[in-house]
This record gives sequence, C-alpha cells and structure tokens, in this order.
Amino acid sequence: MLCVSLALVAIIGLVFSILNFHRGLFFIATVEVVVFICCIMILLFVYLRPNHFLLASKIFVVMSFTFGVIASGTQQAHPTIFIWTGLGPLFAFFLLGARMGFFFSAFTVPLCVILFINSHPNLPSVAYFNVIIFILWVVALALYYEITRAYTENALIRDQEALRKSEERFKQLAEVFPETIFEADMEGHVTYANKHGLEQFGYTEEDIANGLNIFNLVAPDDRDRMRSRIKEKFQGIGRGYIDYYALKKDGSTFPAIGFSAPITVDGISVGLRGFVLDDTERKKAEEKIKHLASHDLLTDLPSLSLANDRLGMAISLARRNKTAVALMFIDLDGFKSVNDSLGHDAGDYVLKQVAQRLLSCVRESDTVARVGGDEFLIIANGIHAPENASQIAEKIISTVSQPIIFDGEQAVVGTSIGIALYPDDGEEMKQLIKDADEAMYRIKKAGKNGFCFINTTLQ
Repeated sequence: MLCVSLALVAIIGLVFSILNFHRGLFFIATVEVVVFICCIMILLFVYLRPNHFLLASKIFVVMSFTFGVIASGTQQAHPTIFIWTGLGPLFAFFLLGARMGFFFSAFTVPLCVILFINSHPNLPSVAYFNVIIFILWVVALALYYEITRAYTENALIRDQEALRKSEERFKQLAEVFPETIFEADMEGHVTYANKHGLEQFGYTEEDIANGLNIFNLVAPDDRDRMRSRIKEKFQGIGRGYIDYYALKKDGSTFPAIGFSAPITVDGISVGLRGFVLDDTERKKAEEKIKHLASHDLLTDLPSLSLANDRLGMAISLARRNKTAVALMFIDLDGFKSVNDSLGHDAGDYVLKQVAQRLLSCVRESDTVARVGGDEFLIIANGIHAPENASQIAEKIISTVSQPIIFDGEQAVVGTSIGIALYPDDGEEMKQLIKDADEAMYRIKKAGKNGFCFINTTLQ
C-alpha cells in the first residue's frame, strides 16, 4: 500500500507542479517537484532495501507534515498541499498502527484548517504560522520518540530472536557432540549438560534440578586445583586446559581434559561454560609409547636404558640399607643352533619362554632385562651374602635348560652367567656391568651352562 500511495502522490505532484508553473505559482510548483522527487527516492529505497519498510513509512509521514507546515506559512496554499498533508494520518493508521494514526490526526486537522485560511490573501497568516511552528516542534518530538521506541523494540525483538536461534543451534550441536558439554552458574551448580555428558557421568536431568555441582564431577584430589583454575578463568588470567581425574556418580574415575570459559552478559560474568574430553585412550597410548621406549618389543622385558635406571636405584637402596646387589649378565648357550635348525619364529618363541622362566626365578622387586639378541641382565636386590646370588644362578640354569616345545619340535638352550656384586666388586654401574660381562665370557670359555663371580673361581 505504501508503494501505491507513493506512486499516486508522485503523479499528482508532477501534474500539479507543471500546472502551477504555467499559472505563475512558482513556490507551490517547487514544493510539488520536491514532493515528486522525494516520493521516487522513497520508492527506490523500499525497492532496494525491503527490510527497511517501516523506516520508509515513517519518512513518508514526516514528509507529509513537513511540506504541510511549509505551505501553511505562505499565501499560496493549494489543493495539492491539502492532499499531501491529509495523507499523513491515513498512512499512519495503516502503516504505524491506530495509536500513531490518532496522534497524527490531532495535528493534521488544525493544520488543514490553517492551510485553508492561508489560501485567502486577505487574512493575516503570521499568527497562524507561529502556531504551526509550535505544532511542528511537538510533532518532531513525538516522531523522534516513536521512531526511537519502534527501532528499539524492533532491535530488541531481533536480538531476542537471534539469541533464541543461536541457543537452539548450540543445543542441537551439543546433543550430538560426542563429549561432555556443560554450563554452570557462579556457584558451580550445573544448569545444563548434554546427553553424552549425563550418560558419561551417570547422572540425570533430575540430578541437575536437585543442584548438581561441577565439583561433584571432579576427583577429590583435584578439586582444589580445579577451583583455583576456574577462579583464574573468571579473573581473565587463566588460559588453556586442565588435566585432571573426573569422578562419575558410581565413584569411578577417568583421566579427563577440561576446557572452560566464563559466560558474560554486558561484560559481567554470570556463569561458566565448557566441555570435558575423556582422556583415557590418549593416556593409554602415551603410556604405551613410554613402555615401548623402555621395554623390549618381543619379550616385554625392560631394555638396557631402563635396566641402568633400575640398577642406579638398587645401588642407592643397598647403600642406605647396607646390603648388596647382585648383577647377573646372562648369555644363552645353543640359541644360534635353534635359530638355524628351527627358524626365526622358533627362536623368537624360545626367547619369550626364557624371559618368562627368568622372571619365575627372581622376586618381584628384582629386575630382568633383555640387553641384546640372546643376552639378559638380572638385578637382584637385598643380597646379604654371595650364596644368595649363587642360589638364584643355580635356579636359573636348572629352569632355563628344560626343553622348550615349538610346533612339535624340541629346543634346548643353556645359560652362561657372570656375576658382579655391589659393593664388593665395585660401586660404579658401568664397572659392575663390565665385570659381570667379563665373568660371563669366562664361563663361556670354560664350558658354558654355568656361572661365576668376577672375583672367584668358576662354578
């Protein structure tokens, strides 16, 4: 309707402007030309910016009053001006509502009367013009108020609608997200948790309604650290994530990574939003990588580097307890012939079996490591006399020499063992390993499948 009305007024303004130019009424003709141009501009505005329809309507109403006021202060009022001014309240009714329609009508009726009076040259117009100026100010203030209020209300409605759609999108994404997403207030009470989070921690919506706190989801040992990190977040100095152990409703825990950020409204923190990642698989992978870096891939025994660490700790413990440590360097006898005759698969199987047999011969506090192809190292703690080491060596020789069956074939290997004692044979780790290795070669040369101490005779 606005576009039709604008087009009609534009045509009327154009026709009358031509007629009034011929009649010599140049002021009125000029006003009507301006009316025509303004109507065309508003039409283009509505066409190019359809979302600004309300703004164009208000511009039209304001223009109708403006040109009416201009004409009312002259002696050249014309029926065209009556049409133009009278359209204001009409469009106010249809475009801006009944309230604005009645408001504009209250000023339009006296304005049209004044226009009529001013159309007679013999009547004074100055007094009426002053009245019109007063009315103009009132109208301008009222328009400013109404336009501002309408824009504010529309902006608020748009913002609320955008917020509603944003929250809907957030919740839709949160419900399908495969990790825990939560929101909490400033006291830590959970106000929202997605479906996965409730299932992961074993809680329900009823638990949230009953005041579930985010610190109930943190293992007791990590709660103080978590409180400190959240406090830093609210202060704006906390960055990154936090590693901690999450606590389920059934009391079990799992490693987790927490990410969070304050929820702010107008720059004021009103809560906390974040998500929790189950870090179990990453921790397992990390532990596996560490394990592989320090253990033999075939037998899963400690490697030489880990054995050195264990030897250092064993020496420190022995020094403190005034006991001894027996370091045994073991080389398998006959292993090469097993590989040659039965194949490498059989050789690998024999190494695995030997590793298990060696473990069965020592205590849990002792260390069995694989340091070469068929070479092993044993660190025996709490040795009070050389006889203790001799007993372990005899047990190893007897156990390992038992036949090993692989794919119906029998494999037999022996053991040559060299022994060095801390502190009797030395206090340096490198020297002890070198002495045990030298003792092992001595027994190899002497006939194999036996043991000897570096500073004693062959056994």
